[in-house]
Amino acid sequence: MKCELCGKDIGDIVVSLPLKKVDGSLSTMACLKCAENSSVYCKKHKKPHLGFIDDTTACIYCIEEMVAENRDKEASIFSNLREHLLTEELNRLLEWAAASSFITGNSQKTCVLRAIATKAKRSNQSIEEVLEKIVEAKSVESILPIEIFP
Repeated sequence: MKCELCGKDIGDIVVSLPLKKVDGSLSTMACLKCAENSSVYCKKHKKPHLGFIDDTTACIYCIEEMVAENRDKEASIFSNLREHLLTEELNRLLEWAAASSFITGNSQKTCVLRAIATKAKRSNQSIEEVLEKIVEAKSVESILPIEIFP
């Protein structure tokens, strides 16, 4: 198999990178050397990023670190959103958080924190910056997955 970045034989280690191709695919097969030099590879965790539908990427391990570092803020973040979001947006968030909590086994507050941390890592912002934008917009659109079946 050939590396889709350098064209050389990949060898024993194939890395799937979330690089968007002309055909819309988000999977580029690369050799380890090209992967390590890619902007969509976490050098700290030595893992490829996750790819998102809006062409952003983030390292799942970096997201989880951000969640752990901000766990003490999750109750105040959740409270802040409950206070500032319009009823319809709050209901969307709570419905999503309940489903996410059921799937992951985490609390709804942790699931909301993780959604905010994911957006923060994808956009190179802090938790506080993302939260501020959500409150200003009175919308959770930026942190919730796109609804396939509205």
